[in-house]
Amino acid sequence: MFKKLNYVNFLIVLTFNCFIYSQSDTILIDKNCGDINLKNVSTYLELNSKIYVNSISEGINSKNVIENPIIIICEENYLKLSDEQIDIIKNHLILGNLLLIDNYKSDYTFLIFLKKILPDYPLSTLPNNQIFKNYYELDFEKIDFKTKQIFINQQLRILAIKDRSILKETESLEMDYVKFLSSIILNFLLGN
Repeated sequence: MFKKLNYVNFLIVLTFNCFIYSQSDTILIDKNCGDINLKNVSTYLELNSKIYVNSISEGINSKNVIENPIIIICEENYLKLSDEQIDIIKNHLILGNLLLIDNYKSDYTFLIFLKKILPDYPLSTLPNNQIFKNYYELDFEKIDFKTKQIFINQQLRILAIKDRSILKETESLEMDYVKFLSSIILNFLLGN
């Protein structure tokens, strides 16, 4: 009897671990970011949280926005999207998804961009250590990103990073930045 019970317990634990590993999502990286991928972030999340994250680099359209809960837009100069893309992203955010704006330069064009996308929600400038829960024991003193955020119902929906690229930092395997982006993704997937 006890042998059978041990086998049942073993099967339950094995099944539970398989379900944990089955968590996966894809992040849409706008084509303007180049051929950047999130391999280092994906590896870190998989090793530390049993979550697999893949990235694709495409232009923003209604089909791929629906399939991807997180969108990353990179802009070295100005935030340029068509009116159709702005409407798509607006609906994406209102439905509960996340937009990361990497390396924007001008506060003026950024504010114009926000007025088009989410005019009814206030802009926040919380310090980085108050944006999300710190699951990876991140040392925020080493993170020198200037960020701005928009929250909808206390959930992060837009995170904009000014004058630095988190994607380039994660590609060079800067662990503090890999942990920072991994924390953002993990908190979003956990609903924090």
